[in-house]
Amino acid sequence: GKEYKEPAKEKGKEKEAEAQPEEEAATTIEENLAAVAEPETAVVAEPETAVVAEPEEDVVADDIAAAEDVSEEETSWKYSEPMPLQLERRRLWEERRDNAIVLQKAGVRVYFGTGSAKPADLLDKLRQLVEAGLPAEYATAALTTEAARLLGVSGSLGQISTGSAATLCLWTADPMSKDSHLALIAVDGAITEFEVKDNEEGGGGPAEDVDVSGRWDFVSTSEGETNEATLELKMEKDGTITGSLSMPSPMSEDTLESEVTGTVSGQTVSLSAQFNMGGMLIDMDFEGTIDGLDVSGSNTVSGPWGEDVSTFTGTQTPEHSHAVLNWGYEHHDEERYTCH
Repeated sequence: GKEYKEPAKEKGKEKEAEAQPEEEAATTIEENLAAVAEPETAVVAEPETAVVAEPEEDVVADDIAAAEDVSEEETSWKYSEPMPLQLERRRLWEERRDNAIVLQKAGVRVYFGTGSAKPADLLDKLRQLVEAGLPAEYATAALTTEAARLLGVSGSLGQISTGSAATLCLWTADPMSKDSHLALIAVDGAITEFEVKDNEEGGGGPAEDVDVSGRWDFVSTSEGETNEATLELKMEKDGTITGSLSMPSPMSEDTLESEVTGTVSGQTVSLSAQFNMGGMLIDMDFEGTIDGLDVSGSNTVSGPWGEDVSTFTGTQTPEHSHAVLNWGYEHHDEERYTCH
């Protein structure tokens, strides 16, 4: 019937037990708040500072250099005109060139002048017109008798006759031919003579022990590009050269072939060839210095677009000759053959 009372010690323990969870809970909340705050600083702030604010200078410089190299590679290209466009340019050039021929055939009198060009350029262009079909005598008259008549001075200029001024030119051949050379000029009787060698094209012939006969392999270089050509040449004693040239076409997989003419003067060789490339006439001229079995010099390629000048080198495979005696009944003949 007595009232039960909890022992004091046990009751104190209960209070401690009841108080302990609150302290543990408070501690856990503070730890959680700290844990939430710390990752924001560690994850967000520190990586941005490490990656963005402190880059390595060498890495950035290498990236910039690599970008510049890519930019240069993308812009370093060379444009080649399509063949139809080149043919059209050639057609228009021939149309302008042949205006005088069309007018001459129609009975129209045509006159020529230098304009802003050099006198030598005028003569070269007239020679081209003659090759294209303009009569040589018509071109000569346009520069002499007809020009004097147009200017109203035909009584004293434009012809060689009694009473006319002693103003004239003396040529080694027809002035409209490419192998003609000026020998004398007289202006109002004052004479100027020019030296004309017996073999001006050959310039006196080749130097001793110089013989370009045989095969030559040429390599020309222009703007980093190389072109190869093979020549088979035959040289006469006076230095006159004939032969052939073959080379890959720059426009297709075909092989271009042409006859070659030229001369040797001392140690200097001059060669000329002409190609018909899709209706376009391409002139190729070599001039170089011979040194044993090697040659080096300049190469000029001319076409409707103008002129391109490059350097070239060449190596010779010489032509060896051996005498063979064929004995007959009364005499013997000497034949020659070539070793390959």
